Amino acid sequence: MIALATAAGAALSEQSEPRLEPVQRDVRELSQALYRGDLDTVLRFTHPKIKKMFGGSEAVRAAMEQALLSILDSGMTLEAFTFPRAPDYIEGVERRFAIVPTLSIMAMKGQRIESLNYQFGVLEPGAESWAYIEGSRINQQNVGVLFPDFPADYTFPEFYRKRL
Repeated sequence: MIALATAAGAALSEQSEPRLEPVQRDVRELSQALYRGDLDTVLRFTHPKIKKMFGGSEAVRAAMEQALLSILDSGMTLEAFTFPRAPDYIEGVERRFAIVPTLSIMAMKGQRIESLNYQFGVLEPGAESWAYIEGSRINQQNVGVLFPDFPADYTFPEFYRKRL
């Protein structure tokens, strides 16, 4: 049921946003995987620094598995998922960054929540694919600790969660 709701929401979103950037396609795939409990896809897109912070691959897998089970057990579904604006691409000294704004509506137990957020994408030197960190966890105070080459003068997008 969750997969059907997610697929329907994705189909609607794709019709209204036909020309997505590669990072937007990644972020859509990551978000859909989260709500259908696809742990391998979520981990594939998770930045290695986050995996390291959790204590390595096995520890992050166990933690994310619990988080995904909580989402599935709660009956939370992704009702809508769009991109409110184009991504920002930022060139660091060592790596490339992408700030990918998202707007989603989740439903759970008769309640609906709107979330304006972003994914913080990182393309490491020599990497062929982007990796991501959930954006509300990254801010001006901590981004330099994780990524010293990220420009200090960048203004991060606003984010919020509200009940509808």
